[in-house]
Amino acid sequence: MSSEILIALLNPMVSSFIGVLLLAIWLHHRERRHVLLFSLGFLIGAGAFVIRDFGVRYGMMPAALGRFVAGLLFVGTVTAVCCAVHIYYQRRSPLRLFALVAVAWMIAFGWSLLVEDSLARRTYIIHAALISLVFITFIRVLPSLRRTMIDFAVLFGMAAAAVNLTLPVLVAGQGDTPFFWTLTMVASVLLEVMLALIFLAVLAAELFRSMRQEARIDVLSHLPNRRGFEEDVGHLRAAPEGQAALILMDIDHFKCVNDEHGHAVGDEAIRACGILLNEAAGPDVLVARVGGEEFALCVTRRGTEGAAALAESLRAGLAGMQVSARVPELRVTASFGVARASGGADLTHLLAGADAALYRAKRAGRNCVHVLETSGGVVEPAAGFVRRAFRDRPS
Repeated sequence: MSSEILIALLNPMVSSFIGVLLLAIWLHHRERRHVLLFSLGFLIGAGAFVIRDFGVRYGMMPAALGRFVAGLLFVGTVTAVCCAVHIYYQRRSPLRLFALVAVAWMIAFGWSLLVEDSLARRTYIIHAALISLVFITFIRVLPSLRRTMIDFAVLFGMAAAAVNLTLPVLVAGQGDTPFFWTLTMVASVLLEVMLALIFLAVLAAELFRSMRQEARIDVLSHLPNRRGFEEDVGHLRAAPEGQAALILMDIDHFKCVNDEHGHAVGDEAIRACGILLNEAAGPDVLVARVGGEEFALCVTRRGTEGAAALAESLRAGLAGMQVSARVPELRVTASFGVARASGGADLTHLLAGADAALYRAKRAGRNCVHVLETSGGVVEPAAGFVRRAFRDRPS
């Protein structure tokens, strides 16, 4: 086997390997459509390289037809990758604009093949189309780029792709020389490997963020768990004097709900509470599920009256909510304890105060809100405060 054939095999082999690898990753993470598109881009590119570097170069198919099909596949390859980048940055892919570029390429390339078969003209036309796709993508995702290493890598990848697509244009006038052919082959292989490494780094960062998010989110209520609550409160700035409060919410008679209707209905009640609290969450209200049937809300800008009003609103909302599709007539209530900070205590004291207030609400008959004044002021999380064991109490 000659060195020329070995070089020609590099592109389809590398493209196929990367495409199959990304396809295997997508099969385990099907919610990530950009992985599928990136995989398809490499697989389509492998087919384009086979047609161009073997079908046309070695006379296995009509030259004009092979060049047109290979060029169309290259346009499809770059379009798929560009769409993957749009999806990753949660931008809508400009499919009409991409289609317009593809149609313009087909007209110009077809005219070039029928009128005068010139390598230089073909190179200018195909690379102009591909650079246009990359440039459109760059302009559209630029506002979404953040100053992270991953975003810089994506930016570098797009710049490298533009440079790689420009190089053949600069030497196209030399004709189909060994230098021109080798340059395009080697440059394509290097670009493929670099883009694959960048995308794998992006995917690894994405999976790491997803795992970290899953570790701090309660899967049943979709609220932050104790760890997530601790992290969220840890990022809060100190609240104004007397404006911080903590609310603890505990579902009344939750054990009876599980015993009488089953744990599936109990899970539905937890989900209903999660929906209710998610609607209450905001810049000054952090919510979490911190126990089996216990939830916490950290209110930083409303003071005691505002926190109590929020707790009363949640109490009334839950009491009137249908919490289970299995048992439509079931109504669930909850008790609330509210503790206010004033003077210098940290969130550990707020937590203890809210816990005591909640216990008093339970003793007062449940389905009510009890407020407890505490000595303390600045909301600053004490190490491990969320990790304490919430003491058992009658539901």
